Amino acid sequence: MLDLSDLPVIDDHAHMFGPDAKDANPVRSFTMLEHPKDIEHQLLYHCAARALAKLYGCNPEEEEIFKLRKAKAQNNFEEFVADIFQKANIEALIVDPGYPPTITVEEFQEIVPVKVYSVERIDEHLFDEVMEKSNTFDELLDTFYEQLDQWFKKKDVVGLKTITAYVTGLNIPRVDRDRAEEIFKEFLKDKKRWIVEFGFGQKHYIGPFEMRIFLFWEALARCAEKKVPFQIHTGDGDMDMKDMKEASALLLQKSVLNDELAKQVELVLVHSSYPEVEFASYLSYVYTNVHIDLSHLNPFLNVLVGRKIEEAFMWTPFSRILYGTDAYGIPEFYWFGVMNFKKELERVLGYLVARDALDEDYAYKAAGMILSENARKLYSI
Repeated sequence: MLDLSDLPVIDDHAHMFGPDAKDANPVRSFTMLEHPKDIEHQLLYHCAARALAKLYGCNPEEEEIFKLRKAKAQNNFEEFVADIFQKANIEALIVDPGYPPTITVEEFQEIVPVKVYSVERIDEHLFDEVMEKSNTFDELLDTFYEQLDQWFKKKDVVGLKTITAYVTGLNIPRVDRDRAEEIFKEFLKDKKRWIVEFGFGQKHYIGPFEMRIFLFWEALARCAEKKVPFQIHTGDGDMDMKDMKEASALLLQKSVLNDELAKQVELVLVHSSYPEVEFASYLSYVYTNVHIDLSHLNPFLNVLVGRKIEEAFMWTPFSRILYGTDAYGIPEFYWFGVMNFKKELERVLGYLVARDALDEDYAYKAAGMILSENARKLYSI
């Protein structure tokens, strides 16, 4: 039986939480739904409650967990967070600061006891800024490049990210400069038609879609030049996802992966195109610059995440699989992701050892790569 408890973890894809997390009900925080119906009848609810009960040394009852946890967190929140992260053996976090927009990376670093790196989104605020403030196409490009260069100068920014799957889908072939300039001139005539309200009461420019795609390719070119990874959201996400078929990583094969520019960039398929993990795994086998991370499905699939680990193993080299959680909101989310994933990784690798597909030494080596070493190498941290 493998024991991965002592292996350090680098979370390749997470979000942040603020001081208000000390008042949260942890059992009900394990959901993406704002008003979840029948949450107490979901498997994740029960898995989380039983895990949290062991963490706090109490019965797996929601009210008892909430009461005990609140007392611990409110007494000294920083120590509370530090204890949870230490128990999970978390070494570092790579966060997407686009969510939630209520806290900065610098503020988050003051709360957590581990090193925080970021991948910066080219969507939403940056897209808003260049579209709103630019009066000419050249000015738009200058503003866009200037922001990217500012990010690259920060030692704690380790890559870029796009969530364009939510808006344009992932069939995103190149848009040439002349076409983009023409679209921008049309945009200037009626900006308001493209404004849409998102979460936290924020409003963003959702389009024009071809401008988003044009700037995606410009950002990709900058990543090739600077030799930094580019994360692409694929598959399932939050409740803003309107059509998951358009977020399939398979669409990238048609529009991006065979492009010579894209081949120069280390691409990370965030969430492994869940639920199509097997497809994402295949793409990472065919294209040697493609990596997959197992965030979101871990820990939302809880004890069943092992099924998707097995799909990842079908094609992807162990050296290009990244551990992640997509955690947010409460520190226990990060802890639960580690504890749950390690158990399932132990089980899957243990099965492969028992079947004489791997020897035990290499199974530990593969686990180490997935849990931290691949991220350390990919992001140069």
